[in-house]
Amino acid sequence: NYYGKKVKVLFINSYNSFVEEENGLRYFVDTYDLTFKKEKFDLQFGGFNIFVEDYAKVFNYSYLLDGIKFNIYYDLDYNQKKIVAYTEIDNKTDKTFYINKLYLVAGDINRARKYDAVMYKSQKLQKNPLLSKNQSQNNYKIYTINKDISLKKYTNNYINLFSQNIKIKDIYSCKLTTPTYLYESTEKNLIWNISFNTKNNDFPKGIIRVYQDGIFLGEGRINNTPKNKDVIFEVGDDFFGFIKEELVYKNKDYKHFDIKVKYTLKNFQDKQKDVKLYIPFIKSFKSTVSSTLPINSYKLNGKSVEINLKLNPKETKEFFMVFKGK
Repeated sequence: NYYGKKVKVLFINSYNSFVEEENGLRYFVDTYDLTFKKEKFDLQFGGFNIFVEDYAKVFNYSYLLDGIKFNIYYDLDYNQKKIVAYTEIDNKTDKTFYINKLYLVAGDINRARKYDAVMYKSQKLQKNPLLSKNQSQNNYKIYTINKDISLKKYTNNYINLFSQNIKIKDIYSCKLTTPTYLYESTEKNLIWNISFNTKNNDFPKGIIRVYQDGIFLGEGRINNTPKNKDVIFEVGDDFFGFIKEELVYKNKDYKHFDIKVKYTLKNFQDKQKDVKLYIPFIKSFKSTVSSTLPINSYKLNGKSVEINLKLNPKETKEFFMVFKGK
């Protein structure tokens, strides 16, 4: 009977502990039968081992625990030009955690994955062929929250991170049809995007919700963005902006193509709009693009033609593009 005896803990895990009495006798005991400084030592999260030299020594341990995660959200007041960042911590475990200092690591932290012996080809594809899936980034943004927090079991907890005033720029965009795939005509809404500079705050990836006069207008996602960098996100369709594509002619065979398209932009709103249009078109030394637009308002990139225009209030603007290639 070892109850009531003082022992040195030589090895401990979730279930059994190896201890030593003052006389040198060693044996295994139930971990839950051990007490440390008159408090029950709780090891209800399995999967880790702890080595202790002295039964009365205070020690720290850390381990990865599934069931707790956090997400970043932003509330953007369109009228006040102010954005508030906060985190939602989701505790799906059956434990309530009482914390006086909380660290949030913002960034794409890599976790090693387990694979079966048989892997399909699609599982082997990587976004960047130069990066192994087991590599991680060195730098992260760490937020330290110095206050008492109670993460109650099976609940979501909300904590403010920061707020700042921003200068908002509205950008209206649309990805148009590849000219070789255009038949007759089609009409699309412009997409409303918001751009702003992050100034003195790092913005972890998350969801931005846009409000005007307390009314929810839409939401979009941003990626991890450092200080003093422009960020842009999509809010939703523009109710008052449209673009129509009309095929004028298409001469195409297996060697050449010559396509002319008419574009009509319409702004039904009493405000000027900055418009960005993207036309999928692969650049090569045998392909050319011409337009009735000023030459400085469009450019041919690697895989698309990018058009930048200003649309006046209530304005309808028409222009033509000719695409040729071999």
